[in-house]
Amino acid sequence: MNVIAITSGKGGVGKTSLASGLAVSLQNTGARVLVIDADLGLADMNIAFNVRPAHSLRDVIDGSVAIADAIVETPCGVKLLPAYAGSFDLANLDEHRRMGLLHAVETLQGSFDTIIIDTGAGIGATAMTFAAAASQIIVVTTRELASMADAYATMKVLSQRFAVKSVRLLVNMVETAADAQVAYETIELMARRFLQLRVELVGYVCRDAAIPAAWRQGVPFVVDRPTAPASHCLRVLACRLRDPEEGGNRGVSFWRRLAAAAEVVS
Repeated sequence: MNVIAITSGKGGVGKTSLASGLAVSLQNTGARVLVIDADLGLADMNIAFNVRPAHSLRDVIDGSVAIADAIVETPCGVKLLPAYAGSFDLANLDEHRRMGLLHAVETLQGSFDTIIIDTGAGIGATAMTFAAAASQIIVVTTRELASMADAYATMKVLSQRFAVKSVRLLVNMVETAADAQVAYETIELMARRFLQLRVELVGYVCRDAAIPAAWRQGVPFVVDRPTAPASHCLRVLACRLRDPEEGGNRGVSFWRRLAAAAEVVS
């Protein structure tokens, strides 16, 4: 199973919009795709897909609903496991409930070809646990210095706390490919010098008015504006991410990786 974590050190970099668009792009290649909203206490993914789910991960964690029954189908066909907005307890899971959630996620193995995990921004325990367990970790940044600094901080935690050996960088809101290359080279140099971490530039998404316009309508921009430049960028990215062997965690089940990552923060 190809598990892709989309994470970032800073909010406001377009992570959730990119995750929803990538899910649609991967589904269009023929993959069975599930999106997990792992930003547990804020839950923006239901807005991205314009759905009002009857159940959420809160019900799964409480034990009132099986995880399969909490999954909803979005209007564009992608399956979504939604979180719950405004829940302090959900955003701050203790070790027991975090492990229960991770075990429930493992039961989905075999039902999907690709799982995209939209983590919360920052270096919280739940976000980093999910990211460290993924077969492909994508850190989203922009060209802003604060965003690049926070992306590096995220990589530092993944490397030093979770022993992650490689991550992939996605640069959003750029004017040109050269802008993305500059951001990548800045972060990659620091990661190689101070973290011994392999960083690969997996792609970039150009600044595009189609993205905020689609977000306001509750439609992934690759659906609302399929011919927009940003949509083309995500189609290219989807082709690069189809192979589950391309990530840094190879040949190990998602559950075993989750269990190992959870032990780090316990």
